[in-house]
Amino acid sequence: MKILLINGSPRSDGNCNDALDIIEKEVLKHEKEAIITKLSLGDKVLLGCSQCDDCKTNGGNCTKDDDTCDIINKIYMADMVIISSPVYWWNVTGQLKTLIDKFYSKEDEFNEITKIIGYLTIGSADQDDDQYHFIKKQLQYFADGFDWDIAFNRSYTADAKGDLLKNKDVIEDIIGVVKRTFTK
Repeated sequence: MKILLINGSPRSDGNCNDALDIIEKEVLKHEKEAIITKLSLGDKVLLGCSQCDDCKTNGGNCTKDDDTCDIINKIYMADMVIISSPVYWWNVTGQLKTLIDKFYSKEDEFNEITKIIGYLTIGSADQDDDQYHFIKKQLQYFADGFDWDIAFNRSYTADAKGDLLKNKDVIEDIIGVVKRTFTK
């Protein structure tokens, strides 16, 4: 199984990365043959889609001089994609939103394949805040648009760098999500 882990944060070493590290370690306990690739959008150049439609005539490849074409192709090749994003103004980060917009380039190809998606949203607000519900719904609609399976769509509270790793309940929940996903 090819698994792509995407850190949607502009910071490559924050709570989102910590959550993906936990997931990677746990996945390898259950899927010893898994091929895991991890990338951080904060380290990438991402230019917004201008709907020039060049991608519609060249096999689904964005012609902008940025990293999204490579990332979109990695997503296309993966069996499972797990995305982690901090909350920025009641939404995912601009980097992740830009990447999601670029799915337009391979829209036809993505509609032809099956994919398993997992989402983690990490913010400073308490879990009863409406922002988490709003983001979960957006991500649900995104996956539904391609008829992809959502393995999990979880949110956690962590503010400062390292807060996630200090919360044993969150760590146990992430581990439990992975166990349930890979022992079905």
